[in-house]
Amino acid sequence: MNSSSSLRRVAPLLFLSGACALIYQVAWFRELRLIFGASTAASAAVLGVFMGGLGIGGRVLGKRADRAKNPLDLYARLELGVAVAAAITPALVRVAQLVYLGVGGAATLGSAGATLVRLVLSVVVLGPPALLMGGTLPAMARAVEQASDAGRQRVAVLYGVNTLGAVVGTVGANFVLIEVFGTRLTLWLACLVNVLVAVIARVMARGAIGRDAKAASSGDEGAAPRAHAETGLPASLRWFPPFAAGISGLAFMLMELVWYRMLAPLLGGSSYTFGLILAIALFGIGIGGLAYARTKRPATLSMFAVTCALEALALALPYALGDKLALFALLLRPLARASFATSVLSWSVIAAIVVLPAAIISGYQFSLVIGLYGRGAKNVARDVGNAYLANTIGSIAGSIGGGFGLIPLLSAPRCWQAVAVLLLAVACLATVLDVRERRLSLGALASVVIAVPAALMLAATGPTHVWRHSGIGAGRADLGMDVSRKGIEAFVSKARAKIVWEMDGLESSVALGDDHGYNFIVNGKIDGHIIADSGTQVMSGLLAALLHPNPRRALVIGLGTGSTAGWLGAIPSMDHIEVLELEPAIVRVARDCGPANMNVMDNPKVHVTLGDAREVLRTTRERYDIVFSEPSNPYRAGISSLYTEEFYRAAAERLADGGFFVQWVQTYEIDAGAVATAAVTLRQVFPSVAVWSTERGDLVLIGSHARQPVDVTRIRERLATEPYRTAARSAWRTTSAEGVLAHFVATPQFVDTLAEQGLGAVNTDDQNFLEFAFARNVGNQRRVADEIYNFAARLGVDRPEVEGMFDPLLVQEEKVLERVLQKLPAAPGPDVPPALVAALRSFQADDFAGGLRAWSTLGRAPRTYHEAMLVANAAAFVGDERTETLIPEGTPPAEQSLLRGILRFRNNDPVVAVELFERGFVEARTEPWVHPSTMLIALDLVLKLGHKDPPVARRLAVALSEPFAVESFRWSRIEAFMRLARAAEDPKLCVQAIERNEPFPMEHVYLESRVICFTQANHPRLAEAEDAFGRLLANTRPFGADIPTPPGQKRPSPPVVDAPEPPRPVEDATLGLDAGKDAESSSP
Repeated sequence: MNSSSSLRRVAPLLFLSGACALIYQVAWFRELRLIFGASTAASAAVLGVFMGGLGIGGRVLGKRADRAKNPLDLYARLELGVAVAAAITPALVRVAQLVYLGVGGAATLGSAGATLVRLVLSVVVLGPPALLMGGTLPAMARAVEQASDAGRQRVAVLYGVNTLGAVVGTVGANFVLIEVFGTRLTLWLACLVNVLVAVIARVMARGAIGRDAKAASSGDEGAAPRAHAETGLPASLRWFPPFAAGISGLAFMLMELVWYRMLAPLLGGSSYTFGLILAIALFGIGIGGLAYARTKRPATLSMFAVTCALEALALALPYALGDKLALFALLLRPLARASFATSVLSWSVIAAIVVLPAAIISGYQFSLVIGLYGRGAKNVARDVGNAYLANTIGSIAGSIGGGFGLIPLLSAPRCWQAVAVLLLAVACLATVLDVRERRLSLGALASVVIAVPAALMLAATGPTHVWRHSGIGAGRADLGMDVSRKGIEAFVSKARAKIVWEMDGLESSVALGDDHGYNFIVNGKIDGHIIADSGTQVMSGLLAALLHPNPRRALVIGLGTGSTAGWLGAIPSMDHIEVLELEPAIVRVARDCGPANMNVMDNPKVHVTLGDAREVLRTTRERYDIVFSEPSNPYRAGISSLYTEEFYRAAAERLADGGFFVQWVQTYEIDAGAVATAAVTLRQVFPSVAVWSTERGDLVLIGSHARQPVDVTRIRERLATEPYRTAARSAWRTTSAEGVLAHFVATPQFVDTLAEQGLGAVNTDDQNFLEFAFARNVGNQRRVADEIYNFAARLGVDRPEVEGMFDPLLVQEEKVLERVLQKLPAAPGPDVPPALVAALRSFQADDFAGGLRAWSTLGRAPRTYHEAMLVANAAAFVGDERTETLIPEGTPPAEQSLLRGILRFRNNDPVVAVELFERGFVEARTEPWVHPSTMLIALDLVLKLGHKDPPVARRLAVALSEPFAVESFRWSRIEAFMRLARAAEDPKLCVQAIERNEPFPMEHVYLESRVICFTQANHPRLAEAEDAFGRLLANTRPFGADIPTPPGQKRPSPPVVDAPEPPRPVEDATLGLDAGKDAESSSP
């Protein structure tokens, strides 16, 4: 049988072997992540052991393969050993879990001790199969390689085919197998395929191919040395192939980390995203290996130099494209919304542009490096094993160095540049060595020519906030129908202007935005807004505290803005609040949000533990009255493990008697079945699971070991004390027990029905339905909250079991008012007075006079805090002197001042109005809970007060010169500040208004004001300001404006404007609900 036929027949075995290997890897990483946690340290330990096993196996077993009489038979035995060793890993994982949790995990051992134990246990679980895997390619290479193959292209064929098989394994495991069969069954199915590969290889080893392999093994002994001597590297450069293999592994592994970090904001950051990136990287490597196999030329240093320069160029190009690539991804979003298949297609296009070219070159490069070790079949298995080991060492160094040091220290974009620079430096080194040995060659010249444009591209700006923090992958960003240059520039400028700071943490990229108040962005997705999400973040923990007889200790999973922990920590009866947070950078977010979270980071009762929540829950011995879990959305990679039955059992063990477990669940971008799955899974552990609503799009499931009636009397008493009173008033706009009951959705009987009727599955560590169900719906426009509310009402389980007296009609009125707060149409409830509904609808339509007339027909005082605030706001706007008596007790001082200022303005008392507005704006610097409609009306009116009175304009501008608490109303405040500064005719103040608030969105009011102010002040940056404003005008110029008017034809006169336009409200009357995780634009 000829050699080509033998290669074609054994190559499919390497293909299947590669597929199995990646299925094993995915399964092992998922299983061990559940024990060791999802932190970078834990992942690095597992990855290091796996890759180290491959490298050591290649080195040790490669030598043995060179000595084997029948290398193909050795290969068969290795594959059988891999299958057996992999099959028993689930049992070893259980043992590792018992040992790790038994010694106390990181909480007891510390970070270094825990890492050491993870390494040891990972060696026990992964060492044997990884070691055997490492020997399979060297053994097969020895079986098919020949002395005549000077460049070792046959090895490249095997390497490429094996890697393409890994692509199939990656896609199959991440997109189909694990969801359908679960992790363990998927692994065992791969073991069966591996056994089949071993059997087929054994049959081949005993047949003609085996005899060919034996002949090659013995026949090449004399021929190969001469070939090696004639074409190999000189002895002085024998260090270079291991060095090259190591650099290749280091660069590619570091870039994998960068790709994961950088592409998550564009692709969504789900398990699908990471699987897809890995699949495309492996596909490129496989194609590169096969491409080298077609060269038919021996490997040289100049060829290696060219591959390094080309890889640097392939990395530099998408870096230089920067935000243009992000905008391309944004333009593909409509395709992604069509179906899950088109989502994957759009993700693949973006990932391929960034990853595929460099991956192809890397695959070619590694095959070339094997050729640098030697020629033909002589010691081929040993050389392949040595190359594997060096490449693995480099990969481990890249993984550890990138995850623990370089990315947090330099940032992901700077690491991107650093890898390309490293490759260019290695290309220069290889070129110098080649020229020194062989004089100047065409390859050496080519590497220099390629390096020049690569270096120039690396000097580009690269990805900015548009790429990293605009929410493209999560479906939060949208150009709408405006894909013009104007629309794109406006989107880009807004995305860049709204970021306060950014940093790459150990686990994620984190940014603080100021979109109508602080929000924090993790891997490109807004995970929480300090004001817009206060209904959930403030009240979820306090709701459990209201229901609990005597809460003293609480555990909060996820620090976020710090609101939950901060308000819980303000409860006098609370002794200790433990917060579990995986990403250290989030601590800075919570500190910056201090004015709205009760300064959580300065509260001695609050303790933040940086670590994995699952591990902490399983190793701590503390017990808590309340456990609240609000991680990110379950589709995010690793997050869904906090929604499984095993996690809930760990949490239940930490609950004290009578305690509550509170689970946040979104109702947007999912189907109702996913919500039912979360509820049914929680019910597996807690017999009683009640459903509450915290704000639009958010539910909380409150689990307990026994059904407990809602004590209305206790709730009423606590709402009269702090911090409950301020929290409920600020976040839910209520001060009544009925207002709390208005948030009730369904009794435990509802969840019982879901389970009995099979409307939800049980989510487990092994088969995590939610991870994939949520990921398939990212960015869709579905909301299911009303489906759940209506279903509960139809079953008659939408009223809680209560103790104590309450007013059912007031509960219905509070529900109607809650819809108004969520900017939903005011809908009549049972027995709710039609006049109240009519008044609320008028208020929603800004018909304040009509609303007051309708409300007056009720003939009563406001019955709730929210009703009183709506009526007081309308009364102030129309100049009704009853405003003073309508302002409810407990209204924030800033809001009281602004309401009185509005009233005085409407009643033609500008002097007092200015004083009140000044006071209100200053008070708003420390008070974050001013109602949006009040603030926006006030900002509109102060422009009228200051328009023709420069001294007044100056006073009001100074009052608006400092940010409000947590940057609430930022852009409305800045716009008013700039307009007043212009009206004040004070160039210095005007320039101050500009320089304090740059950069600006590409919008007329900001850019025009900058030109006017800089002109008045003769500012050195006037030309820059004029250029930016000119570009805006060019993009908005009417059609045909550049064509001159014919002689004698009069040009239409421009409209006359007597007064500046009122401030265009950047944020609507919901205070930017689109900035939160349950936003209109985020989850329509």
